[in-house]
Amino acid sequence: MLPTPLRHTLWISLVVLFWVGYGLTGHDLWKIDELDALRSLEGAPHLYALVASLLAKTAVATGFDFIDGARLASGLFTLAALGFLALAAQRLLGAGFGVAAVLAAMGTFGLMLRAHTLTPELALYAGYALLLHGVSLHSRSSHRAALVMGVASVWVFAARGMVDLVAAWIIVFAPLAFQSWRINSYRRALTLYPLWLAVALLLWLALLSLHGGGASWWHSVTTWPRIQAPSLSMLTWFTWPLWPLALWAVWHERHRLARSVALQPLLIALVCLGVLSLLPAHSLEASALPLLAPLTLLAAQGVAWLRRGEAQGFYWFGALFFAFFAFAFWFYFSALQWNTHPRTAAHLLRLTPNYAQDSVNQIAVLLAVTATWVWIIVIPLFGRAAVRPVLVWATGMVLTWTLAFSLFGPWANAGWGYNTLVRDLHRNLPQQGCVTLAHDLPIAPLLRIELGTRIGQNCPWRIERAEGAAQPLWEGARPRDIRQRYRLVAN
Repeated sequence: MLPTPLRHTLWISLVVLFWVGYGLTGHDLWKIDELDALRSLEGAPHLYALVASLLAKTAVATGFDFIDGARLASGLFTLAALGFLALAAQRLLGAGFGVAAVLAAMGTFGLMLRAHTLTPELALYAGYALLLHGVSLHSRSSHRAALVMGVASVWVFAARGMVDLVAAWIIVFAPLAFQSWRINSYRRALTLYPLWLAVALLLWLALLSLHGGGASWWHSVTTWPRIQAPSLSMLTWFTWPLWPLALWAVWHERHRLARSVALQPLLIALVCLGVLSLLPAHSLEASALPLLAPLTLLAAQGVAWLRRGEAQGFYWFGALFFAFFAFAFWFYFSALQWNTHPRTAAHLLRLTPNYAQDSVNQIAVLLAVTATWVWIIVIPLFGRAAVRPVLVWATGMVLTWTLAFSLFGPWANAGWGYNTLVRDLHRNLPQQGCVTLAHDLPIAPLLRIELGTRIGQNCPWRIERAEGAAQPLWEGARPRDIRQRYRLVAN
């Protein structure tokens, strides 16, 4: 693959920064697994929790929202993962593959929402991307490869637990099973690897001692989690379009896999992380996030081996797919905002009766219009470069997220946002006195942030799940999730 010109790299970098940053703040918690992730910030200090807590406290100190500050950690780990994947592709696959890897990752269905919500598994995704970069560095510098692999191993260990440290060891040492990896540069890197692993681990433990909670962290990382099998259908859509490109890369090299220096560590990582995707995560989809690291690099290689007709088909399928989504977004928004289709507008308003039709500001609409026209104009201008198939998927995903957040962010807040529920509860709280939270209340982390000192023990009021026949002072739920109801009762 030919090296990417500098001006193209700069434009793609700007698009990446926009895609990661836009919509990262300014919206409510939408999914119950975000509440679970928020609870993890109060528990054992794993890597994501430490970074998110630090950013959240900084945000509050500067007058911004706690949740928005915590969510910035997702943006940082996403950017780190994309950067490490680009570096790994450059070293492992060759010049030009770094841009292909970034574009392939951006075009992945599963990453779009997870990169903009509270998702602790993004730290694992970035850690395994760094580990693969370390493996690829041995030909340039054995010392640097050992350093990066050691840091990455402790990174994934700190992000989840012992199983990831074992997986890192397998990814680092298993390539020695192939003759092509039993070379002096990689052997020297593995000789130095334990030293840097120990140094990185000591630094992490020192950081934990300053923060506190080292005992709870150690208990959490040494506890073997239960196995849960993700559904094949979930993995299929979550990793699209990476898996067909990765399959093509493996099929193309099927007769030379024993000699393919580039693909061997990626396949080892794919198998290891495929097994780890069976472990529980803060959401079922997030369990597959680390799997995206080797899949992205395999897909980048697969793009280079697409024949002209296959590349054209992949390109036009992506262009038509995202054009349909753009049309659908604008159709539903115009119906909701400007009543161009009354029956559709009535249906959408029935789903979220508390949605205000004037809640989308004009700047957001202008940005959505601009993004749509730019995409429509630029798509036919893409040259017949090797990265063209993944370029259309990456830009299409940027357009999809821009339209979804700009035009339907307020609608999602009205239907799925927890802040609407909390504000309604706050209005119905007695003016004096404190409240107790029931044990294992899913919304408890958010209430502790919003109610602060009003939460205590042995209080006259209690917030609990709406079960049983007690007469509540208040009862409510999110408009789009009436099964998860809460109430305020006398204690």
